[in-house]
Amino acid sequence: MSIRTIAVLGAGAEGRVFAAAALVAGYRVVLEDFRADFLRDAISAVRRAVEETALQGPPAPPPEQITSRLCAARTVEDACREGAELILDLMTDEPELKLEIFTLLDKFAFPGAICATSAASISIAELGAMTYRPELCVGLRLAQRDARPMLEVLRSRHTLDSAVAACCEFAQRLGWESAVRAESALPQPGSATGTGESAPGRSAIIVAAMGLADKIVLQQGDITDMDVDAIVNAANNDLQLGGGVAGAIRRKGGDSIQRECDEIGSIPIGGAAITGGGKLKSRHVIHAATMALGGQTTAGALRASTAHCLRIAHERGLRTIAFPAVGTGIAGFPLSECAAIMLHEVADHLRAATSLETVYFVLFDDRALRAFQSEFAAMKARGEFGEAGAIAPL
Repeated sequence: MSIRTIAVLGAGAEGRVFAAAALVAGYRVVLEDFRADFLRDAISAVRRAVEETALQGPPAPPPEQITSRLCAARTVEDACREGAELILDLMTDEPELKLEIFTLLDKFAFPGAICATSAASISIAELGAMTYRPELCVGLRLAQRDARPMLEVLRSRHTLDSAVAACCEFAQRLGWESAVRAESALPQPGSATGTGESAPGRSAIIVAAMGLADKIVLQQGDITDMDVDAIVNAANNDLQLGGGVAGAIRRKGGDSIQRECDEIGSIPIGGAAITGGGKLKSRHVIHAATMALGGQTTAGALRASTAHCLRIAHERGLRTIAFPAVGTGIAGFPLSECAAIMLHEVADHLRAATSLETVYFVLFDDRALRAFQSEFAAMKARGEFGEAGAIAPL
């Protein structure tokens, strides 16, 4: 994970320390606080700290060049929109506030961004459970060792090694020591294990008995008539249900789906959000933000949004999900590339423990179906599924 931009939520003393140190280390920094006067004072204080550091240290760029990488934000949403790869929450340590912040981070943070917090009142596992990215949630706490700054990195059971490594590299670039430890997760309401971790999905038990390729079904049909746990809408990032499949979802599912989308608001391209299924046979609709309103799909957006849809389905304990082909129509993305990206993301997801038992690709014409069948057959020939599997007949 490469970190170039840091968002610091909370412009108090600790936030100013992080902001100044990150600027001197070469990062771009977004400093957020809802209090306008307090934020202005913090920006001034950070600039003074950078100037003092520049005077004491070895030759470096002029202070004004360093502080040109500093910008201010008044809301969590605005801070996230700056595209930070690491977002550090240093706000007041109150459990309800922390849960609210992580809900906002999951909604607005760039896909792949690490969501970090200094919280001591609530576990990283519990905060991660509020998101669809628990593997990217960590604790970061500023401490001291022998009068030198030290960054304590706390990981939950879900936290990726790569996220921990990125945080340690961040500390190293700041010139700080780092120490990694696993936290003892606080019990969560409704947890079957009492450890703060969710119970495994049913497919974790049957995964050995069911071949990977057998979990992927390619077929023609109308995705809006699928009787599954969730269907996927290839959405724009403003979640407006316009024409095509999205329009059919609104017509058949009723206005309640669009109302839920309006409440969610805009989401990052490459992200996804879930709503109820309204009057549809499907219980849910997962809206994958594959493009801007009226724009084009890119490989990165398609890959990220597909992975996000699968993660949402697993976190909700869903067993069946249906994807459409999103490489046609206004998206203008080549179908063969669309098939390769989506099938590989699904295969990668199914290799891990997941609640999903069947993933459908519902293609609306022969050309789309052939494109997906061709890529599916090529993946089988390369042994990417580990064993033979059957494509659903036409």
